[in-house]
Amino acid sequence: MSSYMAEKHRIKIFKTVREALTLGGSELDVDGVVFIGEHGNYAWNIKGQKLYPRYFLFRQIVDVFRKSGRSVPVFFDKHFSYDWDEAKWIYDQARELDIPMIAGSCLPLTWRRPPLELELESPVEKAVVSWYGGKESYGFHGLETLQCMVERRDGGETGISAVQCLEGPEVWKWTDANPWAKRLLDESLSRCTEQTPGSPRDNVKMPIVFVLDYRSGLKAAVYLLSGHVKSASFAADLRGK
Repeated sequence: MSSYMAEKHRIKIFKTVREALTLGGSELDVDGVVFIGEHGNYAWNIKGQKLYPRYFLFRQIVDVFRKSGRSVPVFFDKHFSYDWDEAKWIYDQARELDIPMIAGSCLPLTWRRPPLELELESPVEKAVVSWYGGKESYGFHGLETLQCMVERRDGGETGISAVQCLEGPEVWKWTDANPWAKRLLDESLSRCTEQTPGSPRDNVKMPIVFVLDYRSGLKAAVYLLSGHVKSASFAADLRGK
């Protein structure tokens, strides 16, 4: 994707992190950094996490900042690392070097069709996101898609009391036992423009759902429906609306 876009917009591609940040020179020469830190063939650990070299790549960014004596804002795509110690090191470096840094999904920043921004203090009681992809790499996107919508609810964000992940047939058992989730899943899928004809129960070989209980009483679910959808969709119950 980057090769095509770079050629289209005449953006030069460099072979190393240092060259990209210095534009081939010796000092930091950019106004900001977008750090994706994944894609490529890497090993998996016993938890099923792909061992993306985010820590290794971020060290190179930090080296340029240190040698240049200044930092610029960094957007860090998704989580810092699969490893706690590496993640803590990245956080500590950001604090020490005064790096303006935000980490998270790019999905809250993408186009919404139709455009939707819930009013602050919206009475959100239930919410569902349908999405696809791997449990960690794309589950992160689904969870942040949910969060950027529901955090505008009445009372603001007060935290989460419980999270549960269900896989396989247990997904549909839980859905059938919670009519609100089935209703909102159907509603969200009705707004999804990229999906396979038929039922997700027939099309999805390994469905996944994250069930979230918020301290405020909000209940929400994020479905990963690979094989049925190819884009994210959202639906919520605003006190009966």
